[in-house]
Amino acid sequence: MIYRLQLAVNFFWPLIFFQRKQYLLAFIFLLLLIALVLRMILACYRTKPAAAYLQIPYLVWILFAAYLNFGVYWLNR
Repeated sequence: MIYRLQLAVNFFWPLIFFQRKQYLLAFIFLLLLIALVLRMILACYRTKPAAAYLQIPYLVWILFAAYLNFGVYWLNR
């Protein structure tokens, strides 16, 4: 369930950011995505630790995307 939810949030982020140009809303979506990925990592760690470790680069990438997204928001406010 968590995996599907984070996939849905991940699907809608580029639509909000690039098509709608709603930078603050896109940043909020990324914060939600970060929380969901953290939750997914914890859930995976309980059953398969290797699967949880493989999600860490994804989390780092999303953190970097959030940093960039906030920068775009800040410069265009």
